[in-house]
Amino acid sequence: MKIKHKPVRKLIVFGCGPHFLNRYLDVLLEYRDTIEVMLIVDLKCREMKIRCALDEKGLKPRAYLFLDEKYRNYPDSDEIHKLLSAIPEAHQADAVIVSTEPKAHKAYALWAAANGLNVFMDKPITAP
Repeated sequence: MKIKHKPVRKLIVFGCGPHFLNRYLDVLLEYRDTIEVMLIVDLKCREMKIRCALDEKGLKPRAYLFLDEKYRNYPDSDEIHKLLSAIPEAHQADAVIVSTEPKAHKAYALWAAANGLNVFMDKPITAP
């Protein structure tokens, strides 16, 4: 069976903590001519820090979604699905980077898989 690969051109980033800033950000900046960041999703308490860090580096996502603290650990998959379904930029993505706290990985990965998106995820895949 031959697997058909589609190129990653439009990306959603879930979680912009230290790991994202130290690992993924430089790669996205290097490929900014071919990969567009459609949406950044993180917690409201981190909004200013994230906006400043991305602005300072020159990464300009099309949209942001900042969530309440209740989404930090074990966000409800159905709620995540509803929130993301309401954002036009989320429907244009080819792939996601899941770089949240491990307890939140599952909800974002399930949403991405249900929408046929490639998933780049930090380990562990999920946490108890």
